[in-house]
Amino acid sequence: MEQFFNLIHKRKKLFWFITIFYIVFNGCFMFPFNRMAIEANGSLNSFLIVVISAYVFIALLLGGLVRNKGLTIFLLTLLFTSVGMVLRYILEYGEVSNTVNFTMRNIMITIVFIPLFVTLVNITVVKFNKPKMSNDSL
Repeated sequence: MEQFFNLIHKRKKLFWFITIFYIVFNGCFMFPFNRMAIEANGSLNSFLIVVISAYVFIALLLGGLVRNKGLTIFLLTLLFTSVGMVLRYILEYGEVSNTVNFTMRNIMITIVFIPLFVTLVNITVVKFNKPKMSNDSL
């Protein structure tokens, strides 16, 4: 994991672009969860695997870019997920699907759940990937 984080630090600008783009993309096209699960031909398990793996990847990217700053990760994910949702609204402006998708319940689930999940995954990864001290260093 440390090699992955070192790679991110070597190419920070590239990984910032990838991370921000990926969060906005997911905020736009994976919203709302309940509709997306139904459109996936009832394959809720497959959809959940895709969503969870996408946001775990985002948590890892942010972990390499912003180390040990849970609040910053939460706020960045909140901001760029919201940008993605606004783009989704603009993309479907005037369609009936906006009245179906953009309910207060769907918006709150996305705005609260996604940043919280990404932050918790990041904290967990950081906690379990602390460098182990060898007996020689004691």
